[in-house]
Amino acid sequence: MSALALLVASGCGRDEARYRWERALLAADRLADHEDYRAAREAYVHLSTGDMAEPAREAELRYVQYRLAWLSEREGDYRAAVLGYQELWGNEQRDEIAAKAMYRVGYIFYEPLGRREDGLEVWERVMTAMPDTIAAGKALREILSHYDREGVPREALKFIERLYPRLHDTPIDDNLMYRYGQRLRALGSEDGAEKAFRRVIDDHPTSGLVDDAQWELADLYRAQQRFDDALLILRFITENREESWIVGSYDSEYVDDARFQRGIILLDALNSHEEAEREFWRFLDEFPESILRDDARWNIIQSRLAREDGDGARDGCAELTEVEPESRWVDDCETIVAALNQGASPRSLRREAAD
Repeated sequence: MSALALLVASGCGRDEARYRWERALLAADRLADHEDYRAAREAYVHLSTGDMAEPAREAELRYVQYRLAWLSEREGDYRAAVLGYQELWGNEQRDEIAAKAMYRVGYIFYEPLGRREDGLEVWERVMTAMPDTIAAGKALREILSHYDREGVPREALKFIERLYPRLHDTPIDDNLMYRYGQRLRALGSEDGAEKAFRRVIDDHPTSGLVDDAQWELADLYRAQQRFDDALLILRFITENREESWIVGSYDSEYVDDARFQRGIILLDALNSHEEAEREFWRFLDEFPESILRDDARWNIIQSRLAREDGDGARDGCAELTEVEPESRWVDDCETIVAALNQGASPRSLRREAAD
């Protein structure tokens, strides 16, 4: 056999061994997910020992080790679980598996063992040691939820203020600042909240929390009756969607609400009725399947009534009844049309917008 043939044969052998290992891992995961813990443990141990472990990558063997510790946790053997998890973040290991393991140790201390201070301390270590991991964000939420449950929101502020200098310019920076803004607003510090949300937007333009911060900011401006500022921020959210279509990235979860709320502000707060109607038509065009579509049509009718456009209101009611026959507004439309037919002033029939 030639050297080339030997290389091809050995390569095929490795591919086959690799395939068997991956299939065995999937089978072990299924056993664990179906709570057959004894069989799952045997399968994971087999995967990580002897010749069977040879095709596995280091990260995959660490995953198997994580699952073995997880099995101990599920079985209530917390000492074994903690020891297993600790092996994964010892020796300066800093990856997602290490962060998940440290997070689980924090959970074990906090919840089943009732050692809350120890749990909080471990979660803080996740954040400071591995701020670039998913587990760091989960640890932050756990710590802040603790303060919320305890009814001590100012302690949450102090926690963020203490940690922020250490975590500034790390991947969790935006998350800290966003949570800080939320809690400042809840405590009535609107100026502080505005600055915090602005920092998320300005300092972290590619963050996944930019839309959240913009939405919070628009809601704050609306509550302060700074309607032009609110409209501007809501427009930014809708433009984010248009840009995401062009570059093929994400679509904001707030974009339909942003378009709808622009219409509400124009209709109710600024009395810009024609502009409000245009905004609601854009909403219907962009989000034809939205659960708010009948509300948008109702608000179009309200904009026409406010402009003394009785014929337009009739047409709007007829269209709403035809397109959305199950809408909660159908009966109200019948009342409006009957009153218009009896000569009532359209403006006198204006109702509250659907917010």
